[in-house]
Amino acid sequence: MVFEATDTRDSSRVALKVLKPEFGSDDTEVQRFIRAMKTTLSLRHDNIISLLGAGKTGPFCWVAMESVEGESMNQVI
Repeated sequence: MVFEATDTRDSSRVALKVLKPEFGSDDTEVQRFIRAMKTTLSLRHDNIISLLGAGKTGPFCWVAMESVEGESMNQVI
């Protein structure tokens, strides 16, 4: 699920993607998630949404990213 949230550091609007708890219970998937986040957190380009942070809190893996206005990908697809 994706939520609109507020970054508590600077009060900016962010998109917070929270993965299903089942995902966080599979150690192989969690390690893959960590590797992917480490790789993508440093990417910066005008045409790529910036990732701001990622982690695991309780059973949930999450990714915080910049929020952008535009069409929903669900609608586009």
